[in-house]
Amino acid sequence: MEVSWSREGGWLLVTVDVSAGGRWVNGLSLSGRLVGPEERELSFSQVAPGRYCARTVLPPPGAYLLILSEPGGTYGGGVPLSLPYPEELVAFGPDGEALERIAALTGGSYAPDELLPPPPGGGRQGVSVGRALLWAAAGCFLLDLLLRKLLA
Repeated sequence: MEVSWSREGGWLLVTVDVSAGGRWVNGLSLSGRLVGPEERELSFSQVAPGRYCARTVLPPPGAYLLILSEPGGTYGGGVPLSLPYPEELVAFGPDGEALERIAALTGGSYAPDELLPPPPGGGRQGVSVGRALLWAAAGCFLLDLLLRKLLA
């Protein structure tokens, strides 16, 4: 059993892929319970061979345990599920517009993506050693052949 989840707008979509012996398992009456800061019952429906999906309103961020079961008792178990912060808080990087407004209101200036000065001395240039190593390997190979013939 393989469980995955995704957020789609204000919904939580949980997908379960069930296989046994390299073949998809079809026709299961799979149910689930999401236990955590909020508890929810999930009802899965089969959407493809061996694939079952459930959809529920997105619960608040936090750690949850998804408990899966089916009447036969063959398939099921617990899967940890961690819901991160809302979409608007997940974005990386500073809010440039807000920082510009704050700088203007306080009499400061905003310098986005300030570049670092080059290192003193102009830095070092790389030297390609690939060709020299190739010639050294070919020389070692020829030396090995010569020694084998002389010592044999």
